[in-house]
Amino acid sequence: MSNKSVSVYIPTHNRPLFLERALQSLEKQTYRNFQVIVSDDGSSVDNFKIVQNIIGKYNSSFSDLVLLRSEIPQGACHARNKAIEASDGYYVTGLDDDDEFTSSRLEVFVKSKYLSTYPYLSTGQLVDDGNKRTKSVLYLNKETSLQALLFQNVIGNQVFAEKKHIQEVGGFDENFPAWQDYELWLRLTKHVGSGYKLPYHTYILNISHELNRITNSNKSKMAVVKFIIKHKEILEKKHIQTLYLQDLINRSQRLQVSDLVKYMNFYNVTISIKYMFGQTFPNLKNLLKKIK
Repeated sequence: MSNKSVSVYIPTHNRPLFLERALQSLEKQTYRNFQVIVSDDGSSVDNFKIVQNIIGKYNSSFSDLVLLRSEIPQGACHARNKAIEASDGYYVTGLDDDDEFTSSRLEVFVKSKYLSTYPYLSTGQLVDDGNKRTKSVLYLNKETSLQALLFQNVIGNQVFAEKKHIQEVGGFDENFPAWQDYELWLRLTKHVGSGYKLPYHTYILNISHELNRITNSNKSKMAVVKFIIKHKEILEKKHIQTLYLQDLINRSQRLQVSDLVKYMNFYNVTISIKYMFGQTFPNLKNLLKKIK
């Protein structure tokens, strides 16, 4: 078990009620040697007052609870980078303000036998849509290699890593409109080598408040193009095809025959067929899940 300290950074913007829920999940952590840094990204005056009150309320729950503030909104990645820069922990890991940790999350990381052999760790997620929690099953109990990451984000939205490694690669790219976490994991892996994804589900991804939102297609489209341009020296045709296909799937777009002709290859044919099957026969897909 590592005895080195951990810093958990939380970017937040005008969502004080979500922030309090996130802090409540940290309050329940079984591993206690950690710092919490809340990085407020230019919340309104009224919302920031609420944030300050929340910080005051939970100050005694943590050995070190820090509140940072940007006067004007500069984006979640700026807030993350600012928090990482200010952190004191040997290890850092993130928590979005609308998500939660399970009580064992930090302990799972610091007690993992893989912590001494891999430069970063991750876990599966529990996706909460407001009615039920579904376990993500993508790429569990495996190395998160550069080769795997060239096709898709097999990690998720958070890692547990040494602070110095995150800083060595420049942190989050604040110019990306989306895909910021994925893009950082790719640079991190290229720099320090493969990480490891543990076979646990310790991160709660809350999506119920997003279900009625229209996906910002322009941001996602811009991000995949920027991603491909930035990393063109290591991306092959098969990777680029799969990235474009993954973007369509992430945005819940209906795949057309023309999309399959342009993007489908040996490496993504299974993903394509599963996605098209789910779109065409959603009721049958759910029935088959119940029968299993």
